[in-house]
Amino acid sequence: MLTSGIICLSIIFSLTIKASLTCPATTRP
Repeated sequence: MLTSGIICLSIIFSLTIKASLTCPATTRP
């Protein structure tokens, strides 16, 4: 349970970084 949660968080984290790198305008209102 804990390991899968960490994996999920890391995936979401990397996706967020990718999105902010590709579209910096979407991260700011």
